[in-house]
Amino acid sequence: MKKRHCFIFLFLIPLLVFPVSSEIQKNEKTEKKELPRTYRSVELLDSLEKAAEKLKSDTLILTNIDSDFGLMDEEDSNLIKAKIPPYLENVYYQFYEKKLFAIALFFDKKRFTYLELYKEMKKKYGKPSFYNAENAVWQDEKTLMILDNLPSVKYMDKELFSKTIEKDKNNIQLKDRIKEKILEDL
Repeated sequence: MKKRHCFIFLFLIPLLVFPVSSEIQKNEKTEKKELPRTYRSVELLDSLEKAAEKLKSDTLILTNIDSDFGLMDEEDSNLIKAKIPPYLENVYYQFYEKKLFAIALFFDKKRFTYLELYKEMKKKYGKPSFYNAENAVWQDEKTLMILDNLPSVKYMDKELFSKTIEKDKNNIQLKDRIKEKILEDL
């Protein structure tokens, strides 16, 4: 369970830096292009089984379907880890409610820069909804795409991502209430 929250936090870091809300939508009107929902044949909303099958047949990407904890996992795996050495140090396929909601690509810093990726993505998808020296966000009706200066690119299904945020908010509130109760009982 802690591992799942750690990876959800990984996706939330850029959102703590800037809000993904109506402010982005109010920002400059940009030419709307459909954003990618697929990486290496795996598509957002694929099931864990379907994604694993697709990745196993991909000869370019090295995949670790099992988690680091193996039989010690408390719950079913919600994450597939992969990489494409030496270019992509890590690729994370994260699942919620048995559907792929996020794909995160972490690029080798020696081979890619934020600026290089930004220029290429701007050329391909137009001006982002939000951008600064550390982050850029593109979005359409279904997809949120975030580039940050790690450099990394994250593709997210907006509907499922919103559900994960809501669930995490509820879990945090519950933990805060438990903490308060423990402090009261002292």
